Amino acid sequence: MYESQQWPEFVASFVIGNETQPSYVTLGGYPDASAYTGHFVKQPLVKKYSMWWTMRLTNIKIGPNSGKLNAKYFAIADTGTSFLYLLEEDFSSFKVMVMNASSDFICDTVNAGYCYSNVTTCDAYWAQLEPLTLFLDHNIYVIQPEGYTISNAWEGSACVVAVSYTSNNDVYVLGDTFLRNFVSVFDYKHNTISFAVSATAPAGTSATLYIGTLNIVWVCLAGLVVLYLVWRIYDHCKMKKKQKQEAQLKAQLEEQGVDDKKLVETTEQPIEEQE
Repeated sequence: MYESQQWPEFVASFVIGNETQPSYVTLGGYPDASAYTGHFVKQPLVKKYSMWWTMRLTNIKIGPNSGKLNAKYFAIADTGTSFLYLLEEDFSSFKVMVMNASSDFICDTVNAGYCYSNVTTCDAYWAQLEPLTLFLDHNIYVIQPEGYTISNAWEGSACVVAVSYTSNNDVYVLGDTFLRNFVSVFDYKHNTISFAVSATAPAGTSATLYIGTLNIVWVCLAGLVVLYLVWRIYDHCKMKKKQKQEAQLKAQLEEQGVDDKKLVETTEQPIEEQE
């Protein structure tokens, strides 16, 4: 469709809605500005898995604590998957946090594969649950408890924690749980995904650039290099100005018939003294 010029741009945008906001896809363009807040964060892809939109995952945090317990470093964005899937080892840490938040939660990792409560809706647990933070390459994505829980998702479950695990692949799967919080633009031409916080995402949801200690060092070094170059340019201009002034003075003295010896003595004096 792009090659036949039916798409203005070779991108596809996804807005995953909720109870009040419908979902929609924009082929060949970007979503309406009212669908997101702030700016898009560009996410580079890696060539680990050619059939998926694969990103490098460097860490996850459950609240303030790191929850990444395995050696896998990839995540895929999948609009056809409902939950956010961690690897089994990491999900164990996430499950402990959920069960510590309330004894109402049942984490059936054998049959259901997720945590849920039959007691009350999710808003009763938000204050006890922790944010989930994903570090994808140089970007940080924070999902609040309101963003990964669903009330009355289906009959018999008052609150479902829409985070599960997979042991079949060596990648994390960022399904609708993630994409409901972040509007996504899949760029086929430049091989990137861009994310922006959805307008319907709960307060505290964020997508930000992660600078990191090493990058800060490089920025500081670059700043020092720029300062050095500015100083060298200034010093060069100052020297050229001085040489020009001395040449003008020498020409004036020669016109006045000053002898060579006196001319040398005069031009060797600082410009300020001669004035």
